[in-house]
Amino acid sequence: MTTELATQGGAELATTTAGDLVGTTEDRGVYRGGHSDWTPEQRDQLRALGGLDEASDGDIAMLKAVSDRSGLDPFVKQVYLVGRKTKTGGYRGEAERWETKWSVQVGIDGFRAVTHRYASEKGLIVEIGRPVFYNADGDPQKIWLRKWGYPAAAEVTITVGQATATTVATWDEYVQTKRDGSPNSMWDKMPTVMLAKCAEAQAHRRVCPLTAGMHEAAEMAHLDSEPVRVVSERVAGPRGGTAALREKLGVASNPSAEVDTAQVEAPAKATAAEVKSLRAALDTAGITTEERPAFLAARVGHAVKALSELTSAEIAAVLDFLANGEPA
Repeated sequence: MTTELATQGGAELATTTAGDLVGTTEDRGVYRGGHSDWTPEQRDQLRALGGLDEASDGDIAMLKAVSDRSGLDPFVKQVYLVGRKTKTGGYRGEAERWETKWSVQVGIDGFRAVTHRYASEKGLIVEIGRPVFYNADGDPQKIWLRKWGYPAAAEVTITVGQATATTVATWDEYVQTKRDGSPNSMWDKMPTVMLAKCAEAQAHRRVCPLTAGMHEAAEMAHLDSEPVRVVSERVAGPRGGTAALREKLGVASNPSAEVDTAQVEAPAKATAAEVKSLRAALDTAGITTEERPAFLAARVGHAVKALSELTSAEIAAVLDFLANGEPA
């Protein structure tokens, strides 16, 4: 789409051919967020909140730039960073290595808030159409029933003023799978919700310039084959019967001696770093606070009121499931 320049109050304005104001030459956005730098204390708070220990100040500055442009608040996780392991190097004699690359992600409600704010500032009307689903033969359906299996595609139309975008997300392109190729728990449980979010996020980016560079978590899930997560190793228990157990615990080989089995059986409580990693992984998977108790109970076999209640082994198991799904 071409652009034209007009003036208003002495300032140059960029307008589309449809006359839609997109900002002055000094301010291309709507939200004016003040100074662009966070204090060291705020950066530390964000790292603690989102498990961003590996994120550089440059990565945090990138989040700040998107936050200022969009008006979304990273301190309540309307917008956040997600790290993914990426292999770099391997050319011109340079050794290959894994580095963490960070991208900005926003929930679908964040997309909607930004688009509505953008339109409101410009006096435009926003219309977000309900998703339309398609079967494998390309037949449209206004609703999708579970008994029909998984939809082949979802389509969403968004109109902002004179700008309209209709976008399609296909199942094969976006579904996140387990090791055996079947959809993971979230895509199996809510296939229409996940696919519709992918289509809608694309449409927002086409009609609202403030959403440029943002991605919904569901769009990025298929890139998580090499996720950032804690790797926990379980310590193998002593083998070889009672004598070996006594030797492992440093107990004299007296048949009448009692072994304090609590030293062996008590599970290790999760560290704060492990809890942060799990919270970030749940955010990335799009599992809301309301959904987490049921999801975690299904994974660890008991009710969970707070993430801090979990053991290191339980968190490792949940992270493994989020990354790879059920073993094939």
